[in-house]
Amino acid sequence: MVLLLAACGEEKPAPGDEMPELPPGTVELDPSDVGPDGAAGQNGENRRADPERNVTGLPLDADPRDGAYEALLDAQDRELRARCACRFEEYGQNSAEECFENLRRPEFAKSCELAAFSLYSSELGPRYACLAQARSASASCIEARGCGLLSGCEATRDMARSTCGGLVYADVGFAEFDDGCQRLTRLGSPSGCPDVAVAGTALGAKIFSGNTTGAGDDVTLSCHWDFEGFESADLLVEWQAPAAGIYRFSTENSAFVTQLGILDGCAGNELGCAQGDSSSFGGAELTLSLEALQKVVVVLEGYSLLDSGYVALSVQPLL
Repeated sequence: MVLLLAACGEEKPAPGDEMPELPPGTVELDPSDVGPDGAAGQNGENRRADPERNVTGLPLDADPRDGAYEALLDAQDRELRARCACRFEEYGQNSAEECFENLRRPEFAKSCELAAFSLYSSELGPRYACLAQARSASASCIEARGCGLLSGCEATRDMARSTCGGLVYADVGFAEFDDGCQRLTRLGSPSGCPDVAVAGTALGAKIFSGNTTGAGDDVTLSCHWDFEGFESADLLVEWQAPAAGIYRFSTENSAFVTQLGILDGCAGNELGCAQGDSSSFGGAELTLSLEALQKVVVVLEGYSLLDSGYVALSVQPLL
């Protein structure tokens, strides 16, 4: 089990950007109203589950109490749309709509998270209601103030999120249920090697893009933790160097925290391995010296079970 609870699409604000007031009509957060310490009492049965119970038998159609998590998911989508409208080119996408579709949280993941939340809504509801308000306020700020103040709106959001409280024991149960619910869809079945071969000797930004979800966990890289919960679906991409030289491989602008490996062929040795950071749409990067027309297999995978989805590969020659 891996406790990965960071909200999708987080991004570090750029230093020096102005932090504007929230626009009229948005909800300003008051910890005494929405935070965990000042939350009103929850009505109804406390359905807190034992974290050790078998998650595969739990219901997937339960309604989340008060809709707090559903509100958070809707606010995340709204904010991502606003960010994509401003930065789709920076994120390596051809349009704002393509950006949103490639980088959003998949529907199967939302369903699992909503089911997990329904089991722990008494404990987690106040915090997620607070987080939903912070996201919604950020989206309203971007929509009202425009792209020039996007980073300031996000900084205001992060300040508001800091009032929502930290992790509690119920988060462990939430994560265990979510992992079990998403496992089969995320990993899929083992596949052959390579999954795809890049035609010719392509160079540049995004020479390949695809989706790792369901592609099978075929390779365990040396920089990847070989523990339960850190399994990750991977795509194996064959690429050929056009000339002898040093090349930089990158998964920048992928939708999740990536790991990147280079193999000397499908059954070959590992030539390099790198792990991306946890910043939004950041990727892994490594450099490698290759011979002319040398073929390698690029392994594109995630940091953990829940890290899968849209992935992009760029290859640039270094002078």
